[in-house]
Amino acid sequence: MTKFSSTCCNLAISFVVTAVAFAMTSKLGVAQVNPNANERTKKIYQYIGELGKKGQENYLLLGQHASSRLEVYQGLEVDRSNDWLSWITYFDELYWDLSNEYQGKSHLALVGVDFGINQPIEDPTGNPPIANSNSKASYATFDAEKFGGTGCIVTASWHVNNPWTENGCTDRTKVDLKSLLPGGTSRRKWLGKLEMIATELQKLQGKDLTILWRPFHEMNADFFWWGKATPEDYKALWIDMYHFFTREKRLNNLIWVYTPYNMDGENRLPYKTYYPGDRYVDIVGVDVYDDVSIVEGIVKNPLEIRKYETLRALAPSKPLICGEIGPNEVKEGSNWNDILDELKSKYPEVVMALAWNDWFNDADKDTNKWTYKSIYKNKHVGVLNHPSVVTLEELPKF
Repeated sequence: MTKFSSTCCNLAISFVVTAVAFAMTSKLGVAQVNPNANERTKKIYQYIGELGKKGQENYLLLGQHASSRLEVYQGLEVDRSNDWLSWITYFDELYWDLSNEYQGKSHLALVGVDFGINQPIEDPTGNPPIANSNSKASYATFDAEKFGGTGCIVTASWHVNNPWTENGCTDRTKVDLKSLLPGGTSRRKWLGKLEMIATELQKLQGKDLTILWRPFHEMNADFFWWGKATPEDYKALWIDMYHFFTREKRLNNLIWVYTPYNMDGENRLPYKTYYPGDRYVDIVGVDVYDDVSIVEGIVKNPLEIRKYETLRALAPSKPLICGEIGPNEVKEGSNWNDILDELKSKYPEVVMALAWNDWFNDADKDTNKWTYKSIYKNKHVGVLNHPSVVTLEELPKF
């Protein structure tokens, strides 16, 4: 082939790719960042992108983050009569018990899993289970298969341990993101972690299950090791993961989600600070916790997404979500209907909201040592009948 012919061929290919990308953009409002996304993933992304744009009453995907009990992963029967106080609460309480209030005829459409932390760190009663402190990525795969198989949309985070100390994700004592990148001194170790997660995600791809992949979240706050970095290094780490998963591992079942933390304190950097760019993010959101209360129609404590317009302006053509949402410090019980009312009235562009699980803190001086973030353990009567909420039964078959 001559140089001229080769150039023409390349231009033709480029034209076709551009035309395809334009067609996808026209159909979805914005193209997915991975042009090779599989059909089910495209359909889910298109559905999320269209929520709230048709003027329909119910437009919000409400969900619950949790994990299954260890006995479930081991294939054993769960004995809830001997329920030891644990670090985390489980799907059998937070998802299924909520559905049981509707005689099993109505379910949450969204479920959240975690590939880093999905089992208790310690048992406050001093009676640890067999696999205490033994979270496994495969447990998240198990839950994603189970709920994805019912038709739920599944979102996943990754509370990955500090790769230099192997302590938990909140260990910020030693951080050097450059060392994780190609040519870095910790590259081999980091690739091992990426390989492990990619293997689990490939299992889900093999079963035609899509994951809303939400890595390195809340990076603009002082919570996790990945946030103790320059914006340039954070972006490079995100983009490196994107290329590794999509190019090398050919993971075409991921929708890439970026969620900084609500700018509700002095140590919160602007939402755009760590944004990897439109070429590497499908959905933009925020994690927000507020103790909302509405009494006799009067908002006593509002839900407030700080600097909301700057969040929306970050990627105005992409879907907007709350990657995590719920009460903050209140322990007597927030009302999820109030939270949803506030979302609808103030932030109607938000089309997805995930409640976190509850946890137990033995060091808490309060007599009630539980922190309740979930839907089920807070006030929630009629929440699946809330006019904004899309239930599992109302989801299309992707």
